[in-house]
Amino acid sequence: KCQECRLKKCLAVGMRPECVVPENQCAMKRREKKAQKEKDKIQTSVCATEIKKEILDLMTCEPPSHPTCPLLPEDILAKCQARNIPPLSYNQLAVIYKLIWYQDGYEQPSEEDLKRIMSSPDENESQHDVSFRHITEITILTVQLIVEFAKGLPAFTKIPQEDQITLLKACSSEVMMLRMA
Repeated sequence: KCQECRLKKCLAVGMRPECVVPENQCAMKRREKKAQKEKDKIQTSVCATEIKKEILDLMTCEPPSHPTCPLLPEDILAKCQARNIPPLSYNQLAVIYKLIWYQDGYEQPSEEDLKRIMSSPDENESQHDVSFRHITEITILTVQLIVEFAKGLPAFTKIPQEDQITLLKACSSEVMMLRMA
């Protein structure tokens, strides 16, 4: 069961002696692995610190530059206060207003975009092809609107671009289904 006995058995069954890794090479590999683990540990702690900072950034938002009206009617606000539900902070309200503004701006395609999509078909195009082209162009336009909306989300543009693309690819079809519902 010792290493020497194992080596003898391996050599006896046909292992080539040049395949044996010398001890100094093993020690060097162990040191490299240990150094890599330390490096990964440092990077992980740096990433965790950056993530905490990003979360704090997400939780704050610049207040709107114009005066805003309350989101909820006074009677609902009174009921919330009666149930000891804390009122929203100014930053929370600012994030909500910003999201509503982006939703209003990117929920529906513009008239120009719709006119462009519904432009007159070519004479050679069948009705089936025209319908397919319209569906395709509306889908493309909807995905573009989803992307523009996402760009307006607090801190979305601060995450790495590969992650942005992954998130958008993963959720675009679901968002389109929710929009149709």
